[in-house]
Order: sequence, then C-alpha cells, then structure tokens
Amino acid sequence: KAIKKHYEAIEDIKKEDTPNQLHISNNYHNIGNVYAKIGKTFRGKEEHSYYKKACDNHNEALRIRQAILGLPLVFLARTYKVLGNDYANLNKNEDAFKFREEAHRLYLQLYSGGHPELGRVKQNYGHTCRITQRYEQAINMYKEAIIIWKNNLPQRNIEMADCYYYLGLCYYESIRKNDSKKET
Repeated sequence: KAIKKHYEAIEDIKKEDTPNQLHISNNYHNIGNVYAKIGKTFRGKEEHSYYKKACDNHNEALRIRQAILGLPLVFLARTYKVLGNDYANLNKNEDAFKFREEAHRLYLQLYSGGHPELGRVKQNYGHTCRITQRYEQAINMYKEAIIIWKNNLPQRNIEMADCYYYLGLCYYESIRKNDSKKET
C-alpha cells in the first residue's frame, strides 16, 4: 500500500504547474526503501526481485537529485549510501564499492567531526572492501568506524560489536589470502 501511495504522490506532483523535483525524488527514494525492506523478508528470486526494484527506484531518485541545483549534500549522500546497500544485496560488489566509496566521500564532507552515521558509512564501505578483497582499506574503515563510535555512542552497542567481528574476519581472510599466495 505504501508503494502505491508514493507512486500516486509522484503523479500528483507531476501535475502541478512547477513540480517540486525534490518531493518527486523523495518519493522514489522512499519507494526504494520499502522495496529494500521487503527484500529482507525473502530469499532467492523474490529477494532479488525486490532488491532490483529498490535499486531502480533509488537510481531514479539519484538521477533527479543530481539535476537539482543547490541541493543539500545530505540528500545525495543518503542516496549513494542506499544504492551501495542495494548493489551489495544484489551481489554486484564492484557497483556496491563504487557507490559506497562515493557515499563515504560525501559523508566525510557532511560529518568531518565523527558523527555516528559516518561510522555506519565507514562500516558499510569496509564490508564492500572486504568482499572485494581490499583488505587493508577494509581494516582502516572498520578501525575508523570503531573510533567514531567509541567517541559518540555508549560503549556497549551492537554496531561496535559487529564492527569488531568484521574487523577480525577481515584479518582472518587477509591472512588466508596471503597464505594461499605463498603456497602457489
């Protein structure tokens, strides 16, 4: 129902004399978010189908947002972040890397002081670096996320615990990769 309402809102906005492009892009962004949430509840072909729809709608939001002059950076940063997640969910790791790298660059401009959201972006970027075997870069991202969270969140939080887990996994995978190189 939410998806239908967002599409109806887009059509209504388009009928206005001067359609507000930001409102249109926000609706596409929200539709993408709904499809991504639905995708988390399925496995296999259905999951892929919803993640693809999420990606398509987020890409449309990005296309519109890139054309809006003077748009606050946060709108682009959020869209790059969710597109990185979409492509990761679709196992398109190089695309995920590209979008998460851009999200990281934009969030650094927004939150140079170390906002918890920057920690989340660094952790996501670290995941993609690890999956694409950019281990040194992944280790740096995980460590930076942990530092941000230590300074901005309670010491007992699930995000930091997850990040420590992935940091350890990254060390393990990089050692295994180096060991396999030595054997050949």
